[in-house]
Amino acid sequence: NGNGNGNGNGNGNGNGNGSSSTRVKLTNVFCFNGDRPSAVPLKGPAAMKTEHSSRPMVHHNLRVFQRSLQLARVVYGNLPANSALRDQVKRASLSVGANIAEGCTMSSTAMRKKHYEIARGSAVETVALFELGEAIGESLPVTEVREHGAAIAAMLTAMVRR
Repeated sequence: NGNGNGNGNGNGNGNGNGSSSTRVKLTNVFCFNGDRPSAVPLKGPAAMKTEHSSRPMVHHNLRVFQRSLQLARVVYGNLPANSALRDQVKRASLSVGANIAEGCTMSSTAMRKKHYEIARGSAVETVALFELGEAIGESLPVTEVREHGAAIAAMLTAMVRR
């Protein structure tokens, strides 16, 4: 571990030709349990932190990220027949989790909050697109998408206000 030519895979493993400049260390990370952040010791890939990232990959531990996965599963399991609506709702629903994950990597509080705000907007957009789809005659699980979207928006709002 750690020996390579600098072309490692992010976990300190290089290809064995020289010495790698990427270092890995296990760390305590902060994730949100309810309304308060708490230190949670992690092991494995989620605890890895390299000199190239200021924050470990903690998005997996966030309830809001897990809820975004549920939203994406519901959306992808019930895609609208209308191709324009289908394409837009796919992008919006995936943007929720992607922006939460990206926000977790930001060392700047302002940038982290900006990504959480974008994720919140994408959650609301996903709900609106399902509502619009229903209005034009699509048979969609609007209530379920609305519940996920509202929960995600509320969690992200609380995270932005911290």
